[in-house]
Amino acid sequence: MNHIKDIASGDFFSLNALYKEHHTKVYRLSLCILRDPFLANEATQETFLRIQRNADCYSPVISETAFLIAITRLLCFDILNKRAALIPEYKYTDKKNPPSIVNFRNDFMDFLTPLPEHEQEILCLYFLYELNEKEIGMILNKTPRVIKRMYQQALQRLSIEYKGREGSDAAIE
Repeated sequence: MNHIKDIASGDFFSLNALYKEHHTKVYRLSLCILRDPFLANEATQETFLRIQRNADCYSPVISETAFLIAITRLLCFDILNKRAALIPEYKYTDKKNPPSIVNFRNDFMDFLTPLPEHEQEILCLYFLYELNEKEIGMILNKTPRVIKRMYQQALQRLSIEYKGREGSDAAIE
């Protein structure tokens, strides 16, 4: 069912249905990017407000999930940029100082830490949000072929990283 088209035609019950269906995914992505539960909650609410205001811009070429993720992602980066402008020492690209007053890390994101940020993002979009190469490419403004290559490189890096760790752990024991 396409809730966004219904929202564009003025059906506000569809906004509630869309929220119930996708708010957890939107919140999780916001939390992964912002690393602050309060900001993630605010971003989640703002994402659905933006959907309501911009539903007529939706193109059924991509899935509702991909559209929501694209809006959430851009909104979160806007929040990070505004925060960095207000707090000069706030650097969200610095891996050693994550952008959060709360040290929240889920297991999946911890698993991905050896990877560069762009590869972490691609794997999150693949595994957490179950998007395909075309949808991820539209979100990240890259071709599906480039996304597929980056995905394969990320998996290869993870494989090398964790095989190396297993070998060093075995040598210690």
